[in-house]
Amino acid sequence: MAHSPLHYERLRLRHLRLLQLIDEHGSLRSAAAELNLTQPAVSQMLKDLEFAMGVPLVERSVRGWC
Repeated sequence: MAHSPLHYERLRLRHLRLLQLIDEHGSLRSAAAELNLTQPAVSQMLKDLEFAMGVPLVERSVRGWC
């Protein structure tokens, strides 16, 4: 995954809140519900955050996020 410092300025506090909710709930679907967003929207938020940081931030599994 390529690191892109230009994408830092597009990040918002909600991106960090998303990471917190994924950690608390262990589910992208539950995090989406908490943020009142769709699962595809938060999935894209996570991808944007990972792209900006240049590393995967959560481990994906068939049963959710680890």
